[in-house]
Amino acid sequence: MELKRYAGHGLRFDYPADWQLTEEEQEGEWTVSLQTPGTAFWSATILPDAPEPDDVMEAALDAYRSEYPNVDIYRREELIADGPSASVDLEFVCFDWGAYAALRAVQGIERTLLVLYQGNDLEGDEVRDQLDDVTKSLAMADSLSGGSDFASGNGDIV
Repeated sequence: MELKRYAGHGLRFDYPADWQLTEEEQEGEWTVSLQTPGTAFWSATILPDAPEPDDVMEAALDAYRSEYPNVDIYRREELIADGPSASVDLEFVCFDWGAYAALRAVQGIERTLLVLYQGNDLEGDEVRDQLDDVTKSLAMADSLSGGSDFASGNGDIV
């Protein structure tokens, strides 16, 4: 599988070449999103002022709970961008299909990163594995572990 590399806004990650990448800024928050050829998607949102990852996670979970009352939540321990993260996996029903989502929040020196990916069981394990691989490839320039300096402007795709 051919990969592309994104580097921008202090983030770097690899993703499948046939996925569509978009960037959006809203009220000081940057979101970089990936859309698979199917319905699954991945996003990373940069939250300024470094809110606590547990607070970010609870807000995201509240949104899922309000949309999907029967969501199953599985807490995890996982390193994201070389830092400890608040992490959960979710399972729920969406349009009569089994669906999944993963939420990861990691705090940097000056910002917190929220990673979200979601898909459905019809797309198979390969897409879910690819979404997980994108997350595992993620690096953040201002991680608490002292990551590298990445482009701070719009992303470069190489």
